[in-house]
Amino acid sequence: MSDIEKLSILLIDGNSENRSYFSMFFSNLINKYNFITAENIQETQMVINASKLDEIHFVILNSQSNESILCTALTILKNHPSSLLATIIVISDNLDKETEFLLGEFSVAKIFAQDFDAQDVINLIEKGFEEKNKNLLFKDELGKFCQAVLAKDISTCSTLLESKNFSKIVMNSIETIHYYGEYLILIGKYDQCIEEMELSLATINEGDINNFQISNILNCKAKALCLCNQYDDALKIYQEMSEKSPKNLNHKINLGSVHVAKGNWKSTIEIIDNVLKIDPKNKNANLLNAQAYAGLGEIENANLFLEKVAGTIEFHSIASFFNNRGVAFAQKKDFKKALEFYNNALFFTKNDIHKIQFNISLALKKQGKLKEAGKILNKIKNTKFYKEKIKSSKIEVDSFENL
Repeated sequence: MSDIEKLSILLIDGNSENRSYFSMFFSNLINKYNFITAENIQETQMVINASKLDEIHFVILNSQSNESILCTALTILKNHPSSLLATIIVISDNLDKETEFLLGEFSVAKIFAQDFDAQDVINLIEKGFEEKNKNLLFKDELGKFCQAVLAKDISTCSTLLESKNFSKIVMNSIETIHYYGEYLILIGKYDQCIEEMELSLATINEGDINNFQISNILNCKAKALCLCNQYDDALKIYQEMSEKSPKNLNHKINLGSVHVAKGNWKSTIEIIDNVLKIDPKNKNANLLNAQAYAGLGEIENANLFLEKVAGTIEFHSIASFFNNRGVAFAQKKDFKKALEFYNNALFFTKNDIHKIQFNISLALKKQGKLKEAGKILNKIKNTKFYKEKIKSSKIEVDSFENL
């Protein structure tokens, strides 16, 4: 086997006995592996600077000497996009929320407790040898594909997938299948994404994959379900993920997001309050609570949470989401729920006030509240929106088009 076909392993471990043990074992497998060790963060940075990161295929992180080494090492790796293809093996008894969040962006083989059996770690690497070697044939393309998906570069993704051999690797690898799912979401093929994720879960031996790999696939599937308006199915997935990993705040935030989409304002607040107890500055959590309180009509409370994220988010897409959900409920003739979403959209919008007010007037009219509907129409009848979008387009006043 040539050096090009070897797999490189980076062990970041402050325990000299562990480093010696692993070094001794892998010295007997020099035809298969290049083994590198780093005692601390400084050495880790030196190793990464001295080598091409896309040549490091396994990273073993042991936090025995210092818990913060995990988060710092992952941050260093994250700054090198090619590390997305490295398989991470973690040894720790205590993962903080920031480390868990960072791990979600990598392919994590397994998390061992501090009383780990070194042979189990070795067996895990040996088990992944064949899969890794197969992916080496397309390591440059795989790195580019993962980066393109994260950058939402559809053109690059599509070009790479034109190769049948490459697309086969992407679609059949546990490490990259969720990236393929994210690509399908980018091009609007939500149903196909759901099918691919279900097929992946059905054909993989669950004993061979870990919670992070399962989570990546399930999260991708749930995202596609939401985009297909199948919120109940997405809710079940996120509920199960949250119950299995109660310390993972991302699962709770995703669960809260689906409750917001369903208009379950109180359920959202109950879930997100628990997140904020642990991470008070979490931007997504504060935003979800702002949305939920706005949905309840408690604008003062909504503003309290909104102030915590002011200047860090773009509100237009949030307002558009709520307006579109309001239209969906109106089409189902659930005008009460439609009004909740329209009022939420009104709270977040800056540019589409008149459009949303018009939709509110339509919902009120359908509820028989003609006086209230008339007051709103009188406010907007002389606006540019009303003249250009209503009169010039000859749209009926009782239409529910999402203008």
